Amino acid sequence: NYNVHTNNYIESWHRLLKDGYLGKMAGQRVDVLLYILWDMVLPDFKTDHVRCQYQFQTVHRNQADRQ
Repeated sequence: NYNVHTNNYIESWHRLLKDGYLGKMAGQRVDVLLYILWDMVLPDFKTDHVRCQYQFQTVHRNQADRQ
């Protein structure tokens, strides 16, 4: 039993990581996971960061922000 404090933003990102990037690859080795994180997740994260920084897209932290 772990005592980990999360919020909805972290839970949402975790779901995106599992469902969007990893898919059915949950049982892979650590080197495969690092490859996916380095070559797929990091570039997407950087692109989203630049888009938000220069206001090409808005940050939606929760459902109320989208409305």
